[in-house]
Amino acid sequence: MNGEQTQVEHKSTDRRVKEALEYDPLHEAERATGKHWSESETTGFIGMALAMEHNRHKAEVLSQADDTYMSQSLEQWLGVVERLGFEKMLDEPIEGTADRFRLFWRPGVLLKMDSYWDDKSVNSAGIALCFKGDRNVLPSCSNGHACDVDGIPVWSVEKDAREGLRYFLAQIEAGGEILTKWPKRPFIWLLSYKDSKVEGYDYNAINEARIAKLPEHVRSAINGQ
Repeated sequence: MNGEQTQVEHKSTDRRVKEALEYDPLHEAERATGKHWSESETTGFIGMALAMEHNRHKAEVLSQADDTYMSQSLEQWLGVVERLGFEKMLDEPIEGTADRFRLFWRPGVLLKMDSYWDDKSVNSAGIALCFKGDRNVLPSCSNGHACDVDGIPVWSVEKDAREGLRYFLAQIEAGGEILTKWPKRPFIWLLSYKDSKVEGYDYNAINEARIAKLPEHVRSAINGQ
């Protein structure tokens, strides 16, 4: 009975998280007024009010699910990441600031983030992985066909990790396979917010320098066959 109850609770949590992530305040405002926000100030104001309330509700739902959400402190976000089984592989200062650039790894999933506000908040964060299976089971994310393995398509996937990371990984693991060794390395962006502000910066050189600092087993996994 306890097992069945836990399963029901997990399904209920997943449903609440899904609803919170998919809710579109502006769409709801347009549905209520019958007018597009660009044609109606009232629609825009209603959308803003709904968005403010929804952001509060979404943070509450994701927090209860031990997931990532936008208003988290860096400490809270790192706690979720650690509990999801990610190990820190790189941690280096962002020059001229108290912020840091970090890379994490769990089999098949590379997670990068940079901080801000003197290393107290998450500035940007994203995961990269290769998913083997039906593209239609993927939740909202950036993806493209990489190759076929054993006649099954493999998709290069990128996803913002600041919000709903636990839910996203659970959904794709349930629908297919995250490959622990990437068949080929997709486009990945391993730059901090300051790297790209330097005039004439070399994206490839910065990327390769950071990859070279990763442990050999991670480099082998992401660099393809």
